[in-house]
Amino acid sequence: MNGHWRNGSIRIVAAAIVTALLFSFCGVADAAYVNERRVVISSPEETFTDGAGVRGTYALDTQVAVDKGGNIWVWGYYNVCTIGNAGQSGSSSSNPVNGASYTLDQPGGSITRDCGNHTLNNRPAVIKGVNGFTSVAGSAYALMAVDKQGNLYGWGDNTQGARFAVPSSASLKASGGGATLVSGGVFGLYKDGTALPEALPDKVNQMNPNESDDTWKPIDGPDAPLPTGNDRVPYAQGLNKSKVVSVASNEYAFAYLKEDGTVWTVGQNGFGQRGVGKQGNGFGSWGLLNGRSTGYPFDASGGVSTRPTQVRFPDGVKIKYISNSYEGYHAVDTDNNVWYWGRNYDGNSGLTDDELKAVSGRDSGSSCYLLSASTMDAYCYSPVKVPSLTNVVRTNGLRKFAEGYQFGCLLDDHGKLWVWGASTNKVGMPDSDANSNAVWSATPSVFSATTNTGRRFTADHIVDINAGFHAGQMVTDDGYVYGWGEAYLGGAQFADLSPDASSSPWNSSHRVGVVWDPTRDPQHRKATKVGGNKDAANLNLEDGSIYSWGENGGGAALGGRGYGQTVCAEGLPVCVSPKIGMTGGRVQGGLYVWPATFVPDIQNVGRYETLVKNSYPFQDTGVHKGQIVEYTLKLANDRTGYQNPAVRVEDTWGSGASLVPDSFRAKYTISNGHVIDADTDPRWDVTSKFTLTDTGFNSNDPSMVLSPQSTLIITYKVKVTGDSGTVGGKALLTRVSDGAEIDSDQTYNPVVK
Repeated sequence: MNGHWRNGSIRIVAAAIVTALLFSFCGVADAAYVNERRVVISSPEETFTDGAGVRGTYALDTQVAVDKGGNIWVWGYYNVCTIGNAGQSGSSSSNPVNGASYTLDQPGGSITRDCGNHTLNNRPAVIKGVNGFTSVAGSAYALMAVDKQGNLYGWGDNTQGARFAVPSSASLKASGGGATLVSGGVFGLYKDGTALPEALPDKVNQMNPNESDDTWKPIDGPDAPLPTGNDRVPYAQGLNKSKVVSVASNEYAFAYLKEDGTVWTVGQNGFGQRGVGKQGNGFGSWGLLNGRSTGYPFDASGGVSTRPTQVRFPDGVKIKYISNSYEGYHAVDTDNNVWYWGRNYDGNSGLTDDELKAVSGRDSGSSCYLLSASTMDAYCYSPVKVPSLTNVVRTNGLRKFAEGYQFGCLLDDHGKLWVWGASTNKVGMPDSDANSNAVWSATPSVFSATTNTGRRFTADHIVDINAGFHAGQMVTDDGYVYGWGEAYLGGAQFADLSPDASSSPWNSSHRVGVVWDPTRDPQHRKATKVGGNKDAANLNLEDGSIYSWGENGGGAALGGRGYGQTVCAEGLPVCVSPKIGMTGGRVQGGLYVWPATFVPDIQNVGRYETLVKNSYPFQDTGVHKGQIVEYTLKLANDRTGYQNPAVRVEDTWGSGASLVPDSFRAKYTISNGHVIDADTDPRWDVTSKFTLTDTGFNSNDPSMVLSPQSTLIITYKVKVTGDSGTVGGKALLTRVSDGAEIDSDQTYNPVVK
């Protein structure tokens, strides 16, 4: 068998991925026509470097990754510490059906113990309720994601613990109206006006997600529920049925782009994140705004809204790209104009002093309100053009925005990284010696700075970027990762990448430095992507592994482990007691992780993640007695190396059917990346490795291992023998060592007369 069935190893040494078998949906269209004007939409990125399985993405507190099958993985702060306040895991219990569960570091601990005791163990887990996602983003307490069909889903905490009933009206009055200020969550209502449930109900039926009224449904998109009856209120701007393309998030709000070029927002409007203009009353006494005084602008579209409303661009403007700032958004239209709305602070918007002053005022007709001229702290309630960024995009093109609290970044089509904003921790002005919020530049420039080793570094061969609260990360075309800004929170802590950097000087000036060096990796793996949350960052390697560093709050930088504790976990290079202080020494109970450390348990770390089972006739199609039903199972492993555990495969068709003689086959179709033909080379036919029963089958080789870059296809047919009930069942992939379920899929067909 050329090593395909061999003894597995329990030792986990790297992360990897198994591709999902997906039907050939059309996905997101490349273009749409609205009012006879062509709108070219930037489709969500779906490409991976060969072998890479998961990629990091942006979320505020929780770390999030998406795999090739469109599954979402979360780790870190994803349950807000208690069952009663379930959040980004999509679960409302510790043992959910489809949401990601959480456990405890300490045996016997209370499941409701709060984060202050550092006992939560929010390890990487996949949200199984739905999949096929292409875009995902997270606020402080919730997630939103877009699937391949253009549907937008949201889950998490709608009220940030306020625990009051979400009204059916369009908005909550943030202040001056007697209602509690809501400052985090999804805030979504379904199109039919019913309230979006918090978290993901455990009783969601993945095969029939709309089986009940309180089951998870899309907030927007082609499959979103439409109003029924007189008591259902549609969106204020009507029933926009076009597909959702992508979603972006900031601290307490979300924005999503639709195929027709419109942008819609939900969430808080404290800094103008809704982009719906100055509305309501009290514009003569704005005071401190943000809920701290009367006069906060609100009405059916302007306050903290539970109903998505359309961002107000000038007539004829169609958007093709959106990106989050920490408390606002950037957008690019089809003419390559760059727009901004939300909070401008220390130049993060890219607007200069004069440009901000020109669009600011107390009247409702002005787009922005200027609070402080010294830091140019302003709230822009309507989108404003950003001339300097527009010039960069029109001249050099755009691959990606990435923005933090007081700074912004732009990766152009030529691989150059542009930065602007504050000099604090050298995030927007990386070569500045000043460390004051008052020193900043809104004018973008190509990143060029002295590193923490004293050499000059210019960011002109960059393939990916990411930004957190006070730090940024980038990947060069030769597979290196650099961090800059706050050294604890995703920057470069030391020049030395060894597990103990006690002999290396602390990067007290927060200069740019190397985080991943392929030449120092025993396998010489290159980095391909960067992602992360507010205070921790992650990097993807070409084999699909994820490494993370930064603040380990909630276990975000160590895969849900070790919040304030030493961690000795399988797959970690050493027992990690994160560094604390500026002396370079490691101490028990440290909070900060350095160097970037492998995150165990995420996406096929020593396991296969996805098993896909299909039937013909298709799932849920009625069949009758005497009919033949055909099944196909696909197990694929596109890893490039590493040992794998022994696995067991089993499936059932039930007592209401019988196997068609000689129809069962188990054959490889790909090995080590090369297409093979088991019909002409019997070495790749492993049918004999399975035992058939009257109601199903199971693998009978205890050392069965699917080798890297191999795909196994199992096919069989059954004849319906029953008069009622169902035919089909659950296909299960388990680990031989402990019997733990790795993945499963099921298909059923009702027997009809």
